Amino acid sequence: MEQAEIDLLKLARLILRRKLLVITIALVIVVSMGWYAKSLPDIYRSEVLLSPVESGAAGGIGKLGGLASIAGVDLSGGNSKADLAIEVLKSRRFLMGFIKKHELEAVVLASESWDNVSGDLIYDESIYDNETGVWSTALQERGGGGPSLQKAYDHFVKNFQVLVDKKNGFVRISYEHPSPFVAHDVVGWLVVDLDSDMRASALRDANNNIAYLNNKSEGTSVVEARAVFYSLLEEQIKSRMFAEVSAEFVFRVIDPAIVPEAPAGPFRLLYLIFGIAFGFGAGMFASLFVAWRKGELGVVD
Repeated sequence: MEQAEIDLLKLARLILRRKLLVITIALVIVVSMGWYAKSLPDIYRSEVLLSPVESGAAGGIGKLGGLASIAGVDLSGGNSKADLAIEVLKSRRFLMGFIKKHELEAVVLASESWDNVSGDLIYDESIYDNETGVWSTALQERGGGGPSLQKAYDHFVKNFQVLVDKKNGFVRISYEHPSPFVAHDVVGWLVVDLDSDMRASALRDANNNIAYLNNKSEGTSVVEARAVFYSLLEEQIKSRMFAEVSAEFVFRVIDPAIVPEAPAGPFRLLYLIFGIAFGFGAGMFASLFVAWRKGELGVVD
């Protein structure tokens, strides 16, 4: 124990002997880390809070589920409408279609900041020329086109998040981007497009079921069977009507997205703290290395 204390004191003296070296290295690293942190663009996060909407037809469909399965019609839809919508929202099919529909390839892959006066995006010219719409050769696909939707999707999902509160079912959708306006618009578009996608799917299923049930009811002369088919038809018509007239089909907006005024990142203070710790650590290591090279640690060179 005593020997260990002596060794530590010796190391401390060796480090203090070259404190100028330690301070110089620490300052260089801290200044470099500070410059790097300052060069990082501000990142803004916009988010929306949603609550699942339950259709009035759900109760009737549940009561007729057994009869529907006998008739060869699936009215359950598997998971709940909200659960299905969340999986659709996170799916590659939906997000790639979303990026293509709103022409977000350049916005996702090439934007580096924004003009706080005009609100316009500023693009990285080494990646994308906004004036001509030409991409760098590194991102061009075969045939000279722009980057693939897969590449845009991979970058998009890094800044996109869906959180579900298991206790109350509330859903929070957020997106981060160097422009607060883009972050706000993307979140709003996601909610609208998801609602449209789920509504179209529900209408397609309802219409298919109605056509099937009409055909089955016309093909049977059994009174009891017709009564079952008519009951199922009634529920499907209710489901179709709900999908057609509901302003908010899957989710109700509880807290709408806003244009954020303060950036959500990066955490520049953490970069500075890391720079200080790493700088002094590197400085002390360099000091001991010099001492070792000069044989001051008692090690034969």
